[in-house]
Amino acid sequence: MKYSGWELSFFDISKNFRDYQYQLIKRYIKDNILEMGPGNGTLAANYLAKSFSNISVSEIDQQLNKKLFKKFKNKKNIIVYKKKIIKFTNKFNTII
Repeated sequence: MKYSGWELSFFDISKNFRDYQYQLIKRYIKDNILEMGPGNGTLAANYLAKSFSNISVSEIDQQLNKKLFKKFKNKKNIIVYKKKIIKFTNKFNTII
């Protein structure tokens, strides 16, 4: 089954929702982060990248993954992967 991602643009423009979401979790986040299924990468780009230096995002949907590679190609603190969580051998302090 292919993921359509139809709702992602609504989340991306819902600044209040994203702010609320981040306020709930930010005190638990430690550097060396893995965000699984980041969609368009809004959380990583607008919140995590401002405060953390080691961020990995992994999106298995091919179209979303291509968007993430393009979006983060010049960000030195964000690495984009296309693999399932079970395939990671790295250790992370925070998984979102």
